[in-house]
Amino acid sequence: MIEVVDNSKNVDQELYVKVSPDLDKRDVESTLEIISNNGVKGITTTNSTINHNSRYILNSPRKGGASGNAVYEDSFKIQKFFYENIKCTNLKLIACGGINSKERLNERKYFGAEEFQIFTPIIFSGTRLLRELRN
Repeated sequence: MIEVVDNSKNVDQELYVKVSPDLDKRDVESTLEIISNNGVKGITTTNSTINHNSRYILNSPRKGGASGNAVYEDSFKIQKFFYENIKCTNLKLIACGGINSKERLNERKYFGAEEFQIFTPIIFSGTRLLRELRN
């Protein structure tokens, strides 16, 4: 899939991969092996999870991906795995998944995140969250 996308993109476009929080350390290593030979510029950790933890999602129909708080711990764990393996590379690390406070943003920065994707927390907190995170 990466080869197909890489061959289809415009010359000035960069290729990034977004990974699941449901990976384990071996999956991270495999992913890095695959992307290292295919022109990928960075990794977004992470997408939504299939883990519908009742702590966060009451009465879940177990359909679709869970996000926000439900994904934060696993997302942060996966980011740390990737960070430890890409420190000496040019790959950019983008954090995503449950970043709903300045504290969480700073945790993700500490482990190599250069950019951030925030979606679910904005639904619940509104755009004021973006102002809080920028300060």
